[in-house]
Amino acid sequence: AGVVHKKEFLETYAAATAIHNANFSNDDDTLVADLAAGHGLLGWFLLMMARDSGVKKRRVICVDHRKPSSADKISKVMRKILVDELRWSYTYLEVPLTAIKPNHKSLLASVHACGTLSDVLIEMAIQNGAPLALVPCCHTIDDSMGYQPHQLSGMTLDKVKKLVQEEKRRQQQYTSNNVRLDNEAILANVVDKVRYNTLKEAGYGVDEVMLPKTFTPRNRLLLAKPMKTIEFDKTGNDSQQSFSKPIMNVRRMPPLISLADTPGEIKRLAALQNAHSKIRDRTQQAQRQRPPKHFSLHLVVWLSAPTNGDHDGTRPIVSMETLQHLVDQICNERRMVCIVEADGDAISSTDNQQSQLYRFRYKYQSEERCEDMSRTAAKQAHKILRDKIVATFGNQVLR
Repeated sequence: AGVVHKKEFLETYAAATAIHNANFSNDDDTLVADLAAGHGLLGWFLLMMARDSGVKKRRVICVDHRKPSSADKISKVMRKILVDELRWSYTYLEVPLTAIKPNHKSLLASVHACGTLSDVLIEMAIQNGAPLALVPCCHTIDDSMGYQPHQLSGMTLDKVKKLVQEEKRRQQQYTSNNVRLDNEAILANVVDKVRYNTLKEAGYGVDEVMLPKTFTPRNRLLLAKPMKTIEFDKTGNDSQQSFSKPIMNVRRMPPLISLADTPGEIKRLAALQNAHSKIRDRTQQAQRQRPPKHFSLHLVVWLSAPTNGDHDGTRPIVSMETLQHLVDQICNERRMVCIVEADGDAISSTDNQQSQLYRFRYKYQSEERCEDMSRTAAKQAHKILRDKIVATFGNQVLR
């Protein structure tokens, strides 16, 4: 509870159900690559469904450039639920997508692949003859965001933009003036149609499944299976030419991780996951040892009373030492530390009053070391300090 939003939980479960029922492979040893995995929920759902349907050898590899803390929390629970033969069939790699080499037998899956990431995954599947399960989202036809229709679609960017405008005009004819068009849905329909045609031209059989709209408005799931058998040489490399040329003519880093479901590769993936965990642990330890963050808040305090006779001259002088003494009383009750510093020189007003800007640097204090403090906590302590100054010296002391 509280680890993943309910909406995300339900839509991922719905997508996993459709993917599991699609029967991408007749083999029991299907490897699923959950790309841009985030929480890693999709992979765990697919493993649970494999357990319930008697599939013993399904394996899941989650790939994302950063593993969120929620993924660790979910993994901790799921490894207790699943039996030994499945719970160790889950790997999470913190690497960019450019660091992996899909295998033609591995299913590439992604739920809510944002923007042009959907097009990158489609190209990745086509280049490797891999099946694909994709829920696109955050559709765009902005070339500055990297969007270009795939060459296999037979479309140009201008043609796609024209289709979007034509669809808007067509729907406007059948819509009341008081009803606002769903421009995002129109854009999504056109862009996903281009993606559908791209996969068909690449030799895929493509099914379109609509997830419950109550879970997500971007509910289209594309299930694509290559209809053409690719011959591979003994090294596992494609002995034929690729279906298409890359989307973008850029130099990519060489593949580092092969998503091949072989004993050697499984062992290598386990070693990589262990290495990434050690690196993350060292990073977290270094963060704990670095100097703590603090938040600086300010107060302007009058140092002297006016000399024009409008004041009785009884205003107390509030020195930096006095402020430090007050703030120490407040912080000691809250396991905090605050250092008071003068920020610049005192300033004289037109009636010869002097005021001083003070900086208050807040942080937590444990028995061993100072720790990071949130801005919210610092503001709460600062408000208490203001109230105490007013209670002690009166409201007129603050400028």
